[in-house]
Order: sequence, then structure tokens, then C-alpha cells
Amino acid sequence: MSGNGPMFNFIFSSIRNKLLAITGFGTALVLAASVFGLWQGWQAILSYERLIAGDVRLQEQVSALMLQTREQSREWTTMLLRGANEADHARHWEAVNALQEDILRNAAALISAVRQNDVRELLQRFQTAQERAIGALREARQYYLQFQSAETADAMVMTVLEQNANLLQQAVDLLGAYTARESNLVAESARRLMTLSVAALVVSVLLAFALFLVLINRGIIGPAAHLAEDLERM
Repeated sequence: MSGNGPMFNFIFSSIRNKLLAITGFGTALVLAASVFGLWQGWQAILSYERLIAGDVRLQEQVSALMLQTREQSREWTTMLLRGANEADHARHWEAVNALQEDILRNAAALISAVRQNDVRELLQRFQTAQERAIGALREARQYYLQFQSAETADAMVMTVLEQNANLLQQAVDLLGAYTARESNLVAESARRLMTLSVAALVVSVLLAFALFLVLINRGIIGPAAHLAEDLERM
């Protein structure tokens, strides 16, 4: 029996090594599925962040453009109210023209940055209308300087300014609708990816368990049974 000691030590050592190898392989398979799921979820989050950051930035820029048009309208109204003072009149008219340059420059930048065709079309319509608006403001100013009627001069341009502001509001609303729609699509895609990741994890666990059973049977139970038969015959 003492001669069988090294043999049993070898057998137990072989079994231990096989168990470790089989368990390690199953664990690696499960971890690989988990890492794949985490990576897919992370990619979905990054895509969502990039989408939201870009769309929100565009909405903020269009809103800022709306504020500039309102500021221009306020400068125009203030110019009419303080028209009796030539210095105030000149200062506010200069501000109207300076804002016009900023508005057209920012509108052109937005047109080149927006990727939605219908939003771009609205901004292009606004740009064209704003170029006409400054002409209407100049005509109304000349009328005011000639007849000193602030109310009539203001009425000459009020409709044009309101229409321009409405075009920008439509662009903001349309961008918001696009953002909400795309956010839902990204969220749905993220849910699908997470579902696939969980499914892959479950499949990998089941596969690892099945391989574990097969390898245990082939690498340990089967040889052990043959060994037992051989020992019985000895």
C-alpha cells in the first residue's frame, strides 16, 4: 500500500489542477461576458452624452440669438423714446447696428453647425429676414427724423421684428423636439444593449456550467471510474 502513495498523490494533484483549470475557464468566460456588457452600456452612455451636449449647445446658441434680437428691439424702442436727445439717439442707433452685425454673424455660424435640414431652413429664413429688417429699421428711423412720430416709426418695423423672433422660436422648439426624440432612441438602444448583455451573461454562465460538467466528466469522473475499475481488478 505504501507504494500506492505517490500514485494517489499524482492522481489528487492531477484532479486539483484540472478543477482549477476548468473553474478558471468558466470564470474567465463569465467575466468576459460581464466586461462586454459593461462596455456596451458605457458606449451607450457616451453616445447619449455627446448627442445631448451637441443639441443642448445648439439650443442655447439659438436662444442666445433670440436674446440678441430682443436686445436690438429694446435698443430701437429706447432710441425712439429718447430721440429728443441727439447723443442718446445716436448711441442707441449705433447699438442697433452693432447688434445687427452680431446677429447675422451668429446666425451664419448656426446655419453651418445645425445638422437638421428643417432647422437649418428656419435659420436661413431668419437670416434673410433679418437682413431685410435692418433696411426697414433705417426707413423707419428716417421717417421718425422727418416727422418725429415715434409711434408710427415703431409700428413700421414691429411686425417684421416679431416675425423674425417667431422664426427663431420655431427653430428652438424644433431643436427641442429633435433632442427629445433622439434621447428616446438612445435610451431605447441602451435598453436593448443592456438586455443583450444580460442575455450574453446568462448564456455564458450556462455554457460555462455545461462545459464544467463535460470537462469534469471527461477529465475527472471518467478517468476516476476507469481507475476504480483497474484497482478492483488488481
